[in-house]
Amino acid sequence: MPLYFIHTVYPDKIEKDLMGIDCENDEAACREAQLGARDVIADEVRTGKEVRLKRSFRVERDDGTLVCEIPFNHSIVLDDEA
Repeated sequence: MPLYFIHTVYPDKIEKDLMGIDCENDEAACREAQLGARDVIADEVRTGKEVRLKRSFRVERDDGTLVCEIPFNHSIVLDDEA
């Protein structure tokens, strides 16, 4: 299976994924990043930490090719009318 790296992109820095994950294809790697973003947000809410939506997961193949970028603020649906 192909190796993908899911880097965390902040407004002022990038945290590189040095281990990577094996995924079946590009679509599966992007799906993993989407689910991962939701998990990170849920953990921050659960533990009372600040939820930082101005970041994203950048998915790259092992050759450095950009596959997708998953903004955290697009990973959840907020009802601002509640």
